[in-house]
Amino acid sequence: MIESPAGPDSLAPALAIDADRSEVIMTWLESVDDGHVLRFSRFDGTTFSKARDIARGSRWFANWADTPALFVAANGDFIAHWLEKSADSTYAYDIRLSHSADRGLNWSAPVTPHADGTPTEHGFVAYFERPSGQTGMV
Repeated sequence: MIESPAGPDSLAPALAIDADRSEVIMTWLESVDDGHVLRFSRFDGTTFSKARDIARGSRWFANWADTPALFVAANGDFIAHWLEKSADSTYAYDIRLSHSADRGLNWSAPVTPHADGTPTEHGFVAYFERPSGQTGMV
């Protein structure tokens, strides 16, 4: 039995493998008073590390199907995304993306990787490594 670092009311768990394949990284969402927080923890084969925050916000779109995730790039950088409401319509949300070059200690200011400017559904992100070594997402 392995104790999860996620809180009791957490949702949307996801797993990623570190670039050197030495650890599994778990992400999840937790509800907080003013919205949600995206957190992560490393599993070294025995235990999970202390949970760390990636980002938090008050207008996030949190559900069971279109979930946040973390991807580890070929160079070891972490890339994480979550969904943020862009208008009042139920399925009007944008992808927000943040990057860490130091294994999750510090995260960049979030950006939106699409530029269509419409209050529509953007999500269901899939990451991939390009032949050049760069990270792609669709």
